[in-house]
Amino acid sequence: MSQRTRPTPRKPVQSRYQLLIQECREQLLDDLTTELNSLLEQVEPVLIDLADKAKTNTAQARIFDAINIIKKQRREVEQNFRENLAKGFDAFLNGDHISYPTPRIEGECGNDLEVVENEDLEKHLAVQNIISRAHADYYQQLYALSQRLAVTLGGVKPAKDDIPGCPAHITNAFQVTTERLRLENDLLLTLYHLFNRFLISKLGQIYDRFNKKLIDAGIFPNLKLNLKKSPFVRIRENQQRLHSEPSVPIDTGSQGESGISAYPGSPMPTTSLGDEILHSILTLMAGRRKEGLKVINTPKGLPSEQSREQIDSTTLISAISDIQSSADTGLLPIEERDAGPPRDIELETTLIDEAKKNIVRRESKAFSAC
Repeated sequence: MSQRTRPTPRKPVQSRYQLLIQECREQLLDDLTTELNSLLEQVEPVLIDLADKAKTNTAQARIFDAINIIKKQRREVEQNFRENLAKGFDAFLNGDHISYPTPRIEGECGNDLEVVENEDLEKHLAVQNIISRAHADYYQQLYALSQRLAVTLGGVKPAKDDIPGCPAHITNAFQVTTERLRLENDLLLTLYHLFNRFLISKLGQIYDRFNKKLIDAGIFPNLKLNLKKSPFVRIRENQQRLHSEPSVPIDTGSQGESGISAYPGSPMPTTSLGDEILHSILTLMAGRRKEGLKVINTPKGLPSEQSREQIDSTTLISAISDIQSSADTGLLPIEERDAGPPRDIELETTLIDEAKKNIVRRESKAFSAC
């Protein structure tokens, strides 16, 4: 799997903060490894629940094979996940950018278009959805981290995906780790759902501990976050409200790999975790089929214009207004934002004279035409 990096170089962590960042790394790795263990404890009961709902012996056999694979490689999963996270911290310490794998759907696919769509698109969408939602949910903690980590870099704020332990860093570490299990697509999506449910949901507490570590070292202990509620959170809440209304089941024309018929868009009859995960996977797969995504034919793997989810215009306009009003171009917090209107305004007289001449010429042509 190829790697993509942002080429713009940056400075490494200043020497006086090197030990602090290393301590933050160990704390974050321990926290995330603990949550990964909690996640892995849920894999077997969830997959057994899915196996009970499977309609064919073949589907059940695949699920039980996956359980055995994960059990045998659990230690390797934990170790690989930790190593992938550590690489991101090392890159941050050394002044490098955190590297991320390039999805196949952003590369050349040749004659394997259908294969790429069927095997990679759902995984790509699931991963990007996890990352974008986590950014929206924890934007305040991530903003505080970016401001405090900027101090360790000499005042240059890191890009959002260069913050060690950011949602993209953690999610891609998990993705690379689970790809080595070589599970089938629907089973990988199940792991992604568990990852979102049992690890990503704990990031608020983990980021608070990360920030506290930096605060205890004297970095912006009195940083005030007067941020409004993320406009993207409001957009998502509005979408969830609309999607929570009962809808007509969608006939996908086929059944999922697990052998259970799909009714995406409608609530499941029970509330078990297995049902929740199954419903999430089938909704994702049916949504791709219904919308007819053509990711490969659009720049950088983005969905085509027709496939993008529609957002209520009122909510979108409100969100844009909030973004414009809260935009901050500074690297670090500053005391005064508004210096007042400029006292003197210089006008380019040459441009004004030229504009007048153009107006006169147009009027002359208009009169001559009459």
